[in-house]
Amino acid sequence: MKKLFILTTLLILAACQQTEPTAVSPTTPSTLFANVSRTAGVVNTRQGNDRAIGQAWGDYDRDGWVDFYVTDTTGPNTLFHNNGDGTFARSLHADTVALPNAYSGGASFSDYDNDGWLDLYVVNWGHNVLYHNDAGQGFVDVTAQAGVGDDANGQTASWGDYDNDGNLDLYVANWACYPECGRPNQGDSDRLYHNNGDGTFTDVTRLLNGKTFGAGFVASFTDYDNDGDQDIYLVNDEFLFPIGNKLWRNDGPGCDGHCFTEVATEARADTQVMGMGLATADYDNDGDFDFYFSNAGPMTLLQNQGDGTFADVASPAGVDLPNGIAWAATSLDYDNDGWQDLYLAVMTTANHKGIPANPLFHNNGDGTFTRVASGSGAADVGATMGIATADFDNDGWV
Repeated sequence: MKKLFILTTLLILAACQQTEPTAVSPTTPSTLFANVSRTAGVVNTRQGNDRAIGQAWGDYDRDGWVDFYVTDTTGPNTLFHNNGDGTFARSLHADTVALPNAYSGGASFSDYDNDGWLDLYVVNWGHNVLYHNDAGQGFVDVTAQAGVGDDANGQTASWGDYDNDGNLDLYVANWACYPECGRPNQGDSDRLYHNNGDGTFTDVTRLLNGKTFGAGFVASFTDYDNDGDQDIYLVNDEFLFPIGNKLWRNDGPGCDGHCFTEVATEARADTQVMGMGLATADYDNDGDFDFYFSNAGPMTLLQNQGDGTFADVASPAGVDLPNGIAWAATSLDYDNDGWQDLYLAVMTTANHKGIPANPLFHNNGDGTFTRVASGSGAADVGATMGIATADFDNDGWV
């Protein structure tokens, strides 16, 4: 049984062999994960000193094995090819998508043009890049003709089909440092792009009614109200000023193209934190999506009440981690018990003494979580700023 994380320290963690998943508790002695970075051929050194590395999983060559892309703030990004035998190699197409002079943040694979091949979008501070997948034979920079080369301080990109036309639209979260750094200009805003279905996009940020200025970190297309269309939730880093997270309810066609209403306050989802990571999952299996996000301080778990509102249950659920300085957050069912567990990337450096190591929270299935023992192998992996999960060896375990 193998499970895998990619962290900003580029550690691949694979579980030790077990016949059945074991019940976990704070005293579970067995090692659930083992670092196999070197044997897998995935060893890289972060060169930047103030930005997180991004990771993206995707089977770009459709060989049935998931590959991945890792960004670096001051060095070239790397595309790794999965060899299908537990090892990885630098892709033959790595140079094409390396962006050696870019200040890269997040990255994501998606089939934006519905041709059956995963394309790659890389978010940078300065100019984002969209690479079209040429049927697995390489990547072509189509940023200019697609119209998605935003020049702001990009953090992450999220894909979703907000108008149900079968084409993936794009939200880019920009860290604008507003209002601390003065009056913003239009270039500081987050961006919402509509996919026109012909390989091009149109900037439709205006549909969000001017609520997109802030230190945006990550957004999620999620149908939180179960009405059949995807809404947008944005996590902001309050930095020095309490901006608060944003929730745009999707109200369908109209309003000069499409209607969005910002409802974070009435939904009790406008939490003001130094938000940096977001995990969207139905952790309580009640049929609607909940939000878990990181912070420099207590974490927040917004439980969807099913009536258009949320309640923060992080403390009673046992996932608040009050002394943590966390960047990324993710949900995953690491033990295949049908309940989404949670994992945080926590800054653990000499400058943050006493901060707990990366916590893995096991979902007990009753609305609470138990922190898995540090001996699980997923905790003490150094200063961590990003997480990406995948079943890299196709054995059915994340």
